[in-house]
Amino acid sequence: IDIDLVIPDKTKSILDGAIKPINLDEESSIMYTELTTVAKYYNIDLSGKDVVIINRSNIVGKPLSLLMLNENATVTIENLNYDECVRMAAKEAAETEHGIMVQDTAWEGYEEIPTWIMQGYGTLALEADHQLEEDNCRPTHIFIQAGVGSLAGAVVGYFANRFKENPPIMTVVEAKAADCLFRSASKGDGSRVDVTGDMLTIMAGLACGEPNTVSWDILRNHADAFVSCPDWVSANGTRIYSSPMKGDERVISGESGSVTMGLVAAIMTKPELKELKEALKLDENSQVLLVSSEGDTDPDRYREIVWEGLCGTDKEPFADLQEN
Repeated sequence: IDIDLVIPDKTKSILDGAIKPINLDEESSIMYTELTTVAKYYNIDLSGKDVVIINRSNIVGKPLSLLMLNENATVTIENLNYDECVRMAAKEAAETEHGIMVQDTAWEGYEEIPTWIMQGYGTLALEADHQLEEDNCRPTHIFIQAGVGSLAGAVVGYFANRFKENPPIMTVVEAKAADCLFRSASKGDGSRVDVTGDMLTIMAGLACGEPNTVSWDILRNHADAFVSCPDWVSANGTRIYSSPMKGDERVISGESGSVTMGLVAAIMTKPELKELKEALKLDENSQVLLVSSEGDTDPDRYREIVWEGLCGTDKEPFADLQEN
């Protein structure tokens, strides 16, 4: 769930009751109202209930706590970031009868279920491969976004195996605020480097600070490059997908799904990135595969990016939000 309500106007809307739950029978978008919507759908009365929010961030925890307070629940916020939330949830699952943790990140001692999930992500790569083959197209380059690295590991692993003798040049792309894989690769000794703190970025789906142990083993052996991107790269990607060149199909891509498009566009058009362009051997003959992993998960944020120019190239990451 992307619960992205950092801008004060949105927080005020929650407090004023202007943001209402969606109708599950009429809408399919996952947005910040989803949890209260699910509760209402199943006739779960939150009034008077003790609700624990296992996240402190301005992107997830605090806005969600306001939504719960509007339902007259008693709210406790655990002072944790995403990765700490995962550990707490795993501990609670272990201590609960019949409890089970289903999560796509992995660590030592918890790798079987994440591996199954990565195999599921691999289906996406398989289907893309089949479609490309039908079009008589073989990718020369693959750019894939990463949070903990599960999707990236599945895609990179698939194509590394598919084209063993001459694999595509594969680049892993992360949000600068949560670039644990980039930092791990930069260290150069095969070890993992964690990122801590709030990891404030519009790419909420990539705001993860600890690499998946299973996928990291794949990525460190088969990815050709790791790139850490500020928010404007993702925002530009969202705008490019939304307003493509004449003849190209429009794609509604959210912030976590569009960062690779923004990066490729920047590499191909910005003189200061010429060295990276040459290192990746990108040119007019390249066949590039990108994966857009989300739509307009938060429709309000999507409009702010596409209509209002949120996170433009002339601004520091999240400068728009800090100005408010």
